[in-house]
Amino acid sequence: TITEKETFVQYVERRIEERNDITESTKKNHRKLISSLEKFGKIIHFSDLTRGNIADYYNYLQGVVIEKPDGSTHTMMQQTVYSYMKFLKIYINDAIKHDILKENPTIGIKIKRGESEHGKWLTIEELQRIEEYAPTSDSLQHVKDLFLVQCYTGMAYADLMNFSVVKIEETDGVTTLSGERIKTNEPYFTVVLPALKDILQRYNYELPKMAQQPYNLRLKVIAEAVGINKPVASHWGRRTCGMLMLNKGYPIEIVAKVLGHSDIRTTQRAYAHILNKTVVEAFKRIDKL
Repeated sequence: TITEKETFVQYVERRIEERNDITESTKKNHRKLISSLEKFGKIIHFSDLTRGNIADYYNYLQGVVIEKPDGSTHTMMQQTVYSYMKFLKIYINDAIKHDILKENPTIGIKIKRGESEHGKWLTIEELQRIEEYAPTSDSLQHVKDLFLVQCYTGMAYADLMNFSVVKIEETDGVTTLSGERIKTNEPYFTVVLPALKDILQRYNYELPKMAQQPYNLRLKVIAEAVGINKPVASHWGRRTCGMLMLNKGYPIEIVAKVLGHSDIRTTQRAYAHILNKTVVEAFKRIDKL
């Protein structure tokens, strides 16, 4: 129950901790809203939740400067801005359901979703360059292998670091890998193909562990070494997996299952351009254009 002196920021903080319908990693993301609102400074109390202040907060987020590990900076990406605004709406609606707010001040404010994830994958030729790359150190070898595991399985970084041999099973005479995504608790399932099996056996099914920042920095070293002019990072492996499967003609439902997407529309949005290409290829095969 809200106390007379509880601010909106305090309310959000309390409600995040009270929720049992989201994972701890999701709560961690939601907590970012609290520090963001405190830095903004104009939305602290419930009385601050006006349409004008929320519009100003949206503009504020679009100008937030993010510093990268290499010291370079960029403004917050639109997809991240959209996420913060989504979190804000969640707790405004929560306050309405608990009869703390009477009206929704976000009505009429249009938030652009953004397409920051679109296209963040390697081409088949670029992936082949990494496969053929000969690392000059053990750490680069580990990063190369870890990234290829992501490309072959669609695992996110957190799931990669949580890999265990117990996730490997025999299903109808085929070696499979399955588990639940740490971020969403959604199940994923894929087949262990020979290239993946070779990597796993090299490490006796105990993959190297590495913090995300050094992992991403070494990935950039590998990308530069093989002539890939893209800001490659750990999540590119996951998305490259989806790209490879769609290019090979796997049904979108199978790709969604491998990636652990609970809603097939998530997969469709992420790979819209590839799906368009698939339609063209299908027409060519059927009508011999």
